[in-house]
Amino acid sequence: MADVASRESLSLTIYAETLAAYERKNVFAEIVTKKTISNGKSAQFIANTRGEEAAVASLVAGTAGTVGANALNTGVVRTHGLGVDSRTLASDVIIGERTITVERPKIVRKNIDDFDAQIVAYDTRQIVTSQMGSTMANYVDRRTIKELDKAMIVTSLLDANYGSIQVQDVASNVYSSAIGSAVSREGKGDYTVEGIFSMAAELDDKDQMDSERYFVCNNETFYNILLSQKAVNGDWNAGDNGSIASGNVFEIGGVKILRSNNLAANLLTSTLAMSGGGQTFVGFMLTKEVIGLLELYGLRTNQWDDMDYDQYVMKAALATGYGVLNPASLCALTTGTQNA
Repeated sequence: MADVASRESLSLTIYAETLAAYERKNVFAEIVTKKTISNGKSAQFIANTRGEEAAVASLVAGTAGTVGANALNTGVVRTHGLGVDSRTLASDVIIGERTITVERPKIVRKNIDDFDAQIVAYDTRQIVTSQMGSTMANYVDRRTIKELDKAMIVTSLLDANYGSIQVQDVASNVYSSAIGSAVSREGKGDYTVEGIFSMAAELDDKDQMDSERYFVCNNETFYNILLSQKAVNGDWNAGDNGSIASGNVFEIGGVKILRSNNLAANLLTSTLAMSGGGQTFVGFMLTKEVIGLLELYGLRTNQWDDMDYDQYVMKAALATGYGVLNPASLCALTTGTQNA
């Protein structure tokens, strides 16, 4: 019984260590719309592509006394003989349902040789669990970034019930040549702060004002922002908004500042090729409504002895799916050479 208890304790330890590394390294999993299913392969997500209902005056009336074609595609609303009815049907609201399907599980397996584990002067288990958690976190981040790159150029979404949803407002690309041409890191930071306000204005103009906003950038851009007097100087900011000493800047214009190691150019090909945008990526501003993440099961671990090969095996797995929900709440900041 003691052996069973010790193995249960070890199982919990391995899971806790892997989960801690996963949560420490993961950035994007908490800034998306998440759903979990216990079985099946897909689920529906609400896709609201505009922050407000379209103005009645701009809609095309359908046949008197009938419900016209679905409003997701054509803007037709319920009408009476005297004109547009003020009542709204479910099919008249400019939202839709998106089906997101779970992809094949991501699995990380580590085989630890019993002899090697005993002769080395370090704890192989803790190192391996940290590696597994970090690998899973990087996978989720990179997979989400690829979906954000798709969202930058999407103009229509496949609805679960009504065919194509015409995106009311597409994603934005704010270009700043000044960030790339600035000589000092402080100057780059100042222009990046200005770019963040420009991005916020883009989302405001599209009525995307109801959800918390996040700006995610790489480490270099993050530290450039930290050196900007506009970001952390007490004359610009009331209270504590971070400091050079702490190495943090918390918010700019109500936007939370985050950083990721996974914003690689090869994951951002569509973003960096957009007309009028730049070929150097600076950061994304987004809300949780941009991307949907479906979990069949979140991070889980398993472990066992492989007596045939005198090794201890540890495995981490997760099964998720990803999809674009609302590109209007997404904006990229770019610099460098501007695309035609």
